[in-house]
Amino acid sequence: MQKTPGAKRKTHEGYRLQRIARDLIGPFRERVAELQLKTARLRAMDQLARERDQVRDQALQLAPLAIALRIEFKAAAAEVDELVARHSVVADVRRALVMLREQLDHLAA
Repeated sequence: MQKTPGAKRKTHEGYRLQRIARDLIGPFRERVAELQLKTARLRAMDQLARERDQVRDQALQLAPLAIALRIEFKAAAAEVDELVARHSVVADVRRALVMLREQLDHLAA
């Protein structure tokens, strides 16, 4: 079978969606990971019952960052195709942001 000049191999739709989804989450990954790390440190301090006032104050400072990041992510996800927005890697970031907010709210209480 002879290929026609300039003909490209079709990209499997699943791979195409995954690539677009990864491009979408790329700018958010590092910021989410940083917030997760800071929140994990606060949870450890809280579980050891150390510096409770400091834990609460830092959680109160981080909560608006988590909220802003979630809003920014939601806006970015709204700009892509619905199949991309529902992709598992996008859902993972969405869940991570929800969990961050819940954990920070608990620590700030």
